[in-house]
Amino acid sequence: MSDADDGVEVAFKAVVIDSDIADGTTNGFNGEAGGDIEKYEADEAKDIATRIDSGKATAADYKELQRMFRDNSGNEAFSRTLLDELGAGGMLRLSNKLESLGHYDDKKHAGRYRDLEHGLATTLATATRDPHSAFYKHFRDEMRKAGTARFKVDGLSPIPDEKVRGYQSLVTLMQQGHGYSGQFLEDTADDVRHAEESYMRKGNTESIWALRDNFSGPKRGWFANDPYDGVLGIMSEDPRTSTQYLDPAHNDNLKYLIHERDWETVVDHYATPPGGTTVGMRVMAEDGDVRAGFGAALEAATTGEKPGSYHPVGQHTEPQARILQHTINTLFSDGQAQQLPKNLSTPLAHVMTSYTPDTHNVYAASDSKYDIDWDSPGEVWADKDGAHMAVGHQRLAAVMRGIADDPQAFGHLYGAEQRYAHDVLQHIPADASDKTITNRIVESSRAMGAYDGVRSDVIFDERFHKQQWAADFNHGISTAYSTALMFNPVADLSPAGDLGAKAIDVWAYESNKEHVAEANVEATEKNAKTYDAGLHDVEHMVRAWGDSRGHGIDSEWTKSFVHSGQDQYDWGRNHTLDTLRADR
Repeated sequence: MSDADDGVEVAFKAVVIDSDIADGTTNGFNGEAGGDIEKYEADEAKDIATRIDSGKATAADYKELQRMFRDNSGNEAFSRTLLDELGAGGMLRLSNKLESLGHYDDKKHAGRYRDLEHGLATTLATATRDPHSAFYKHFRDEMRKAGTARFKVDGLSPIPDEKVRGYQSLVTLMQQGHGYSGQFLEDTADDVRHAEESYMRKGNTESIWALRDNFSGPKRGWFANDPYDGVLGIMSEDPRTSTQYLDPAHNDNLKYLIHERDWETVVDHYATPPGGTTVGMRVMAEDGDVRAGFGAALEAATTGEKPGSYHPVGQHTEPQARILQHTINTLFSDGQAQQLPKNLSTPLAHVMTSYTPDTHNVYAASDSKYDIDWDSPGEVWADKDGAHMAVGHQRLAAVMRGIADDPQAFGHLYGAEQRYAHDVLQHIPADASDKTITNRIVESSRAMGAYDGVRSDVIFDERFHKQQWAADFNHGISTAYSTALMFNPVADLSPAGDLGAKAIDVWAYESNKEHVAEANVEATEKNAKTYDAGLHDVEHMVRAWGDSRGHGIDSEWTKSFVHSGQDQYDWGRNHTLDTLRADR
């Protein structure tokens, strides 16, 4: 109520001012008074912004601007009037000034400036809510010009004459807010991409976003030096928009981000001598947070969930599955898959957990839609359980191998497959024939063997400290067991009991112990044939299942299925391992 009263006071003070001093009267009647309090507040906010930019703002000015942003959060009239009066360039200058004050010039009041940045970002989100409005079209045109213009941000760089581009400032501002419309996010991403491509087409060898410093980590990572990646990170909070933006059926954005964009050139910087100059040798280097936004958007686009965690298995849409299939195929065709681009391993691990039934069936090679050539690009289809994705075994293994450079991430995938294999066996009908039982055990064993082939390839690779990799891998498996993975097995299997948490815990303990022991074995091709932790995984799994069906872990009936499973585990593991090592 106090905020509202203050807003009325601002309007009253403005509305009584003589609107026409040329009519021969002084302090006369305002014959052009408006009826919107918010517009008078926007006028006052613009005046305060001007004083902030010139360094003449008082503590009362800052407090009043905070009040205006707070009171008018979500108010379209205030937001559009303020941005109309500031213009795109004026908005960016205000944002840059607030960032300079909060990060460098007046750190003791950093909270105040963060609050103002949030208020300005909310104003931007509110004003651009309707992409069909005249304001939106005009503001977007202004931003296209201001987005490539240069601005000074005091304190940002030790280089005296370093200037940033408007789109870098825009995305830095946007990161302080939320609630942007999907269309505004897509349009901003499109405009940023167009700006960088146009700049390179003019013959420039450096990126339009190139700065002579590193902008990652807790002290410098707040600045969006790569605005395209930055806006994708914001977009990741809106999974539906992320899916639309990256769907290869409708645009080439995914192809550009994976295959065509030169990420080093986009964020290159210069080595400069002490004191800083504009002249120096260019250093082609990726920032520490390179692709962080793209990875988050890719995760959101393929799972339909906000990024940042391992996702439970669930139904997917055809666009979601298509994006993942296209990602795997593009990485494979680029020859990048066995060593993924920086900062994509963890997002892809999050994604692949969500698609465990599909990866299981690709490796099992039983269903006709999944039993395809090893290097096939595969297909996407939908049924009553949602959309599914299949790619060739070789392509999937190469991407899995890339993920395995992060041992915890791959351990989580491995654990998810173990749990899913258990789940498939749980759902074998009680009256199933021996042929049906054998098929299910064979399929699960092949899939586990394929995952283990990837793990074995890492252990044989001299780039790794094997014991540490194994320890981190096992930690990933352990965390996979504590994740709420809501599996939905193949549709023709009806629920039939539960192996029980105790059986899985015992099996996991034995499995992890043997995986650690294997890491101590000399990594030679000869020893590759004697690694047997995975064989014991299959044995423990099938014996636990046989025991749960009342046949006992040592019965001849159970042992016959153990042998069938181990034979196919060996096939899956060796084929995957041979494929990975043949690519070297």
